[in-house]
Amino acid sequence: MVLVVLVGGVGGMYGSLARLSGLGVYHLEGNWFGASWIVDDPIVLMENGSLVTKLSNEVGWEPYLYIYSGTPPVWNNSYAYGVINTEWASVGVFINPLIMGEGYLAGGSGLFRPWFDIVVGTKKVPYVVPYIGLTVGASAETSIIETVNSTVNPAITTKTIAQQSVSLVKLRAGAGSELFKPLILDASVSVWFPGMKDESRGENSSIANYKNEMIWQGVGNIGLEAKVYPKMRLSPSLEWKNMLTYRYLNLSSNQIVSKDLNGDGDYLDATEAKTTRTDPYSKHIIGLGTGVNYTISQLFAYASLNYFLDLENTGTFTINQASGNDIYQPKTEKDNTYNYIILTGGAEVSLKKWFSLRMGIMDNISITTKKTTTINYDGTSDNRETTRTIDTASEIQNSIIPQIGLSVHFGGFSLDWVMSDTFIQNVLGQGRLPYIISGNNLFDNFSMIVSINYRF
Repeated sequence: MVLVVLVGGVGGMYGSLARLSGLGVYHLEGNWFGASWIVDDPIVLMENGSLVTKLSNEVGWEPYLYIYSGTPPVWNNSYAYGVINTEWASVGVFINPLIMGEGYLAGGSGLFRPWFDIVVGTKKVPYVVPYIGLTVGASAETSIIETVNSTVNPAITTKTIAQQSVSLVKLRAGAGSELFKPLILDASVSVWFPGMKDESRGENSSIANYKNEMIWQGVGNIGLEAKVYPKMRLSPSLEWKNMLTYRYLNLSSNQIVSKDLNGDGDYLDATEAKTTRTDPYSKHIIGLGTGVNYTISQLFAYASLNYFLDLENTGTFTINQASGNDIYQPKTEKDNTYNYIILTGGAEVSLKKWFSLRMGIMDNISITTKKTTTINYDGTSDNRETTRTIDTASEIQNSIIPQIGLSVHFGGFSLDWVMSDTFIQNVLGQGRLPYIISGNNLFDNFSMIVSINYRF
């Protein structure tokens, strides 16, 4: 179901995450940025840096986790940005641009976010397609933990040193062309190089040749993405927009374990091992979308239909090298197919010069098929397959998320707020009373996200 509310009117387009959420194309838990292309807003500039030239000079801050969970705001659970325009170029800086982090780097090093994205868009370049944009995102994070365990004899100690590091560099280029009006074409390509390493080393001063090591690191990790946004200006107020996107990720990793706890060099004793585990991982995402925007001086309304096909292949493959021969251990392969059909619609209206109201709804239909193949070997140097087991499971889910938000703006400032969808469904939709009597914090149940923006 798509709902578009056509009432009132809208003056300024404020917001970022809070605006997208109030319009129904973003949700803090679902994080469906894939559907937010229908709305031009600072948070989606990393999709195509050329859009930065269309923004005003502005800064914004969103302490989203503070409102959503009650956690005190710190720099890494806030999103912030700033945009500066000159005659020839526009520059945008985005701090913590990915709210949910880079989940595909969670292997041995945990979830992290890029530190920043820098967007540069040109306005006037002779003989070149206008509005060329370049985005560079980067991050690096390292932690070292050292643990020393003393025995009864102070001269004999065991020490464990663990070090984790992740890094990410993204390069993007985007361009927009209005040379073939009423057809308008925006496009972007990107490549990123994620890396991670997780290692630990044990030492024992009383045992010669003692070895207890684990190294887990990425192998051949790379990501590619291309997006095209054809738009047709049907009238001064009505725009027909489309989206085509393709993403490829290769994020394999190797884990090498060496345990020779008595120092005899054979790795054959109990609890000892010498193994190499390979975790292949690849992902292909194809996205298609179509929708319309309607904009007048006091009203913005939209509706969109999106389809995303996500093909994910993962696996675990271990080789036991303890005896000097490579012997396969059980191998697992997982082929997961995710189909998402996402319908969104919403409107933003200006009821007063200083007050805007937003309403939106997202209907997310997901069809998931998971296939797991387990292969066993006979454990000899011949590496003969003995059994193969295949399990397949399918699931269909449908979630409808209504969103309501508002914006209060005065001068160059605006404060944007979004009501919790659980509050909308339970209190407004079903007439239930807020949890005041139970002692729960009504504000946490009532609000989902807030943002502060200043245009100058």
